[in-house]
Amino acid sequence: MQPSWIATVWAGVFAAAVHASDADLIITHARVLTQDTDNPRAEAVAIADGRLLAVGSLAQVLEFKGDRTLVEDVDGATLLPGIIDTHSHPVIGAAQLDDCSLGDEPLNIAAIAPLVHACMAADGPAGAEEWVVAINLNPAAFEADRVALDGIVAERPLALLGTDEHTAWVNTRGLELTGIDRNTPDPRGGRITRDAHGEPTGHLIDNAQQPLTALLPEDSLASKVEATARVFGSMQAVGITAVMDAAVHPAELEVYAELARSKRLVPRVF
Repeated sequence: MQPSWIATVWAGVFAAAVHASDADLIITHARVLTQDTDNPRAEAVAIADGRLLAVGSLAQVLEFKGDRTLVEDVDGATLLPGIIDTHSHPVIGAAQLDDCSLGDEPLNIAAIAPLVHACMAADGPAGAEEWVVAINLNPAAFEADRVALDGIVAERPLALLGTDEHTAWVNTRGLELTGIDRNTPDPRGGRITRDAHGEPTGHLIDNAQQPLTALLPEDSLASKVEATARVFGSMQAVGITAVMDAAVHPAELEVYAELARSKRLVPRVF
């Protein structure tokens, strides 16, 4: 069964005919899982204008076959209602597709160092103030300070970003560029972790990350649009047909608006 069949929009309840009309598409010999407790299984569906006309037996559904109806025999493949993802961040996630990722694995500094070095080698030469950024650090049991991060790279600013989006670690050069020092107060809703002498360790929590975030390079609108389109294609391929973006700011709205204008906003987005 092709992934696109799984992602067919399921726009209605289990029913007989909604109205008398020829179907654009009829899918036959399917294992249709309706999610309707009264009628949990069916073998065929009829679709017109992206909406269901009928779900039921082969004989029932073929009543909607017209001269221009495409009939697809899926030979026993499973057909499911579209999956709705009720908490995700597609635009933010898409922008990270090609970033240096630590994979959310429980890694220590020794294990992280070669991964960061490999990313730096793949990126090629860079300026002394160009950030080295690694995302998807598993923060659960991670412990490090700026000195440990200096052991990975000291001549350029380095930032390790936690998968929880509540935590970040920066090296000494990174702290210098952010302007965070022993005299910097903890911001409202954030904390700068400090050592026994009151010096920042490089571990930034919640809103304390804002000076760092303001310095990290921002992708262009065009690149974010293309990356989000890729993400939506991957979602569709595994049956996700509707998404709720759980944190939308003007930057994300711009991406959705451009996808809509170019008719590439494939899923329903809330």
